[in-house]
Amino acid sequence: MNRLTGHIKDITSSEQMSIVTILLKGQIEMQSLIIDTSSSAPYLKEGTQIQVLFKETEVIIGTSGHAGMSIENNIPGEILEIKRGKLLSRLSISTSCGNLVALISTQSATSLELTLNMPIQAMVKSNEVILSPT
Repeated sequence: MNRLTGHIKDITSSEQMSIVTILLKGQIEMQSLIIDTSSSAPYLKEGTQIQVLFKETEVIIGTSGHAGMSIENNIPGEILEIKRGKLLSRLSISTSCGNLVALISTQSATSLELTLNMPIQAMVKSNEVILSPT
């Protein structure tokens, strides 16, 4: 599980759902779509320290910009390590908000021609981001 720390920058709610914007180290913003509001979850306040969690399998890797994509969370980084298995490859990624791990198919890693120190974009859909008060 990837874990990053930041604070809540903004909350937009409608009915029982909220989009929470979190500011991480390195001035990276992430969004989380949650089924909660500040009325049902008291920790949902601007300025609150928060942990952002997401599974390694939820990280999408791109090798160029994200123009035209509907994925809100886009973190620039660099590949530190690649462990290739027969089916899956594990990528260790350095970013300004902390190190991440991505688990992608080895076929994708090969077709993207991923190499060490290569700049990439680590992307995570907002509905896959879990928030945990610190």
